[in-house]
Amino acid sequence: MILRNMCLYFTSPLVGEGGAKRRVRGFLSSAVKNTPLSLASARQLPHKWGALSICLFILCIFIFPAHAQQSGDPQFQAFVQQKIWPKAQAAGIDQATFAAAFEDVTSPDRSILGTAKKQPEFASTVGNYVGKRVSPARIQNGAKKLEDGRIHNALSQIGKKYNVDPFVVLSIWGIESSYGAALNPETLKNVFRSMATLAYADSARREFGFEQTIAALKIVKRGYAEVHEMRGSWAGAMGHTQFIPTSYLVYAQDFDGDGHRDIWNNIGDALASTAAHLATSEGNAPTWIDEEPWGVEVVVPQGFNYANAYENGGFEEKSITAWQQLGIRAASGGLPNSRGEATLYVPSGVNGPAFLLYPNFKVIKRYNFSNAYALAVGLLADRLRGENVPVRSWPSDDDQLTRIADVKLLQSRLTQLGHYNGKIDGFVGPKVYAATHAFQARAGISPADGLPTQEVLEALRDK
Repeated sequence: MILRNMCLYFTSPLVGEGGAKRRVRGFLSSAVKNTPLSLASARQLPHKWGALSICLFILCIFIFPAHAQQSGDPQFQAFVQQKIWPKAQAAGIDQATFAAAFEDVTSPDRSILGTAKKQPEFASTVGNYVGKRVSPARIQNGAKKLEDGRIHNALSQIGKKYNVDPFVVLSIWGIESSYGAALNPETLKNVFRSMATLAYADSARREFGFEQTIAALKIVKRGYAEVHEMRGSWAGAMGHTQFIPTSYLVYAQDFDGDGHRDIWNNIGDALASTAAHLATSEGNAPTWIDEEPWGVEVVVPQGFNYANAYENGGFEEKSITAWQQLGIRAASGGLPNSRGEATLYVPSGVNGPAFLLYPNFKVIKRYNFSNAYALAVGLLADRLRGENVPVRSWPSDDDQLTRIADVKLLQSRLTQLGHYNGKIDGFVGPKVYAATHAFQARAGISPADGLPTQEVLEALRDK
């Protein structure tokens, strides 16, 4: 018992290696003063006690590993104690919660740094991305979920309670975790380690890492989940519909009224939480408009002037009536009215399907700020409700730029020519489409649809 207490004293997880060594020296110094000289000569004492200190320290590590200073990356451990702990303490996190969360977190998970740079939403053409997510298997599995009376009833109730499209909620579940099938404990990551890694080693996501770490600690401190349940994706997304910690704190719901907001094991809670995310927001973020679509596949007339789609350096918003006056019509049926305005989106240029994006499209993007992701969610939702979309096939020869280095080069050249005023970040957004269209029109490249392709990049290299 004495040895155990001594080891606990030496190796308190919040003291750090330096503090543990100082405690060892202090203890041994005190022990030397009270040891009879007959044990060793005065000249031998420093060597004897130096060896003993090493033995005791090693003994603590191997006999009491749960409490000992664990092996790993000392710089990372120092970062956790010196950078994360003060922020956590300022946010009201107690020592016990912090120590429990980081007990086994001794080194960064560097595998997530590579994953963060290769997000599929930005590393493939929109057509390829959508095709992999709106797959026959995902459509069939979603239909099977709807055959489950409990899930069908839950979605119906959730749609009415939150005034959202239940098929969009089901679609998000399908894309985020394959309806729960992807929640394999063997592949999920420790959220505290992942978020601390981003704060420690990813300059672009450092603040995100700090913010999500503190939020995750609050989830544990408030008793919403145990430390061992805090497992998720590289970005800290957890549960059936992949909530990051900050989203959980704001939107998580107790759908069945059992006193727990369990997005990990309770499908009803997870789906209701997703509906709440769509239906409510903080600040001025858009919320779901009931009885309006996310978007509609349309037909763009031959010879359409795409300047009408990119008038203000991005995706131009117009009323449904204004788009109809420009010759835009629905690929099937009619164009529903909207209380807001819509934008024209041609993710694969004139050779692929085109869409009018309604205000609800922006609401889906609050879940994942990617046009490709939101489009996949919308199309899967439509397929799950029985619609055969898109009517027009994705082109097989789509040469849209997907490499970050190529997109950065395109952005740089467009900036030099005065067409682009956004970030040189390697991501294709509305400003890139608008700038590409402006260059195409100026260079006489037809069609000037705004699609950033290899052909456009080669033309820019010559300028």
